[in-house]
Amino acid sequence: MQSVVTVAVGVILGAVVSASPMRGQSVPCDSVVAHVLLDPTNQDTVALVRKCSNWGTTMATLLERYSLASDTATYGFLFDIAGLYREPETFSAAKAIAADGGAPAFARISSLLLLANYASPDGVDIQRKMFVTYSGNPTGGCFLAPSGLVQDGTGTMPSDFVSQSLTLSRTVLNDGTAPTGVRFAASCLHWLAVGDTIPTGVVVDFSFNPATQFRLITQCGSNFVMRNYTPGPVAVYIEPNASDTPGSGWTTLPPRVSGVGYSDVPVHFPATIVIKYGGVIIASAANNATPC
Repeated sequence: MQSVVTVAVGVILGAVVSASPMRGQSVPCDSVVAHVLLDPTNQDTVALVRKCSNWGTTMATLLERYSLASDTATYGFLFDIAGLYREPETFSAAKAIAADGGAPAFARISSLLLLANYASPDGVDIQRKMFVTYSGNPTGGCFLAPSGLVQDGTGTMPSDFVSQSLTLSRTVLNDGTAPTGVRFAASCLHWLAVGDTIPTGVVVDFSFNPATQFRLITQCGSNFVMRNYTPGPVAVYIEPNASDTPGSGWTTLPPRVSGVGYSDVPVHFPATIVIKYGGVIIASAANNATPC
């Protein structure tokens, strides 16, 4: 049974973050960075970053200083501030940190969750500490509650930034050497980026290639067969034609049968069937309704 962790309300940003942020008030950014590095425990100084006109570059510079990660309160506070605005510089920095296998786990987790925050239209509430201590299945279900705090910044984000985040999340998930908490944060980013959530008990194989390892076969009498060629179980989603379409929902395809090379799961579906994996349509077929 997979574990599902609910990541929701509970991150306390403090009044300096929860209040409407003030930006661009002629604070010398280089001086702010220098003072933060000199005394990172002084959150009043850290909060001055909000007033830098060169917000994105300043935040990226601080996030890339791994020496700050030893003080998780301060480093997390920086990510909270960075999460208020989508800026291309902080996006690039977060991607680089998350992909860096030599970065501290807390830095990678914070970066992945910052990307999840950016990928969500309304932002998400996050508790990072639970990811650091997480020891369950890294591909377990993850539900992120909206925060309503994130806004578009002054810089231009890449048009495909959500797609870039999705690609990164899969890379991290497939890295068996990454800490469990890092991979679980990547799982949260993955499901948020594709707009899906997964329920308890659903198994996810992020190495699955549906183009070569899945086949949908049409049969007579509104019957279909879903064929899995992989050595492990794979969860696919049958999209309902209407809210109450029988047969729709999540289905776990069993591993391929030894000596056969695949496993088959029959499904009776009264309409055109659409099958998704990771939020993407991988197969569809019209219901021919031919007599058997």
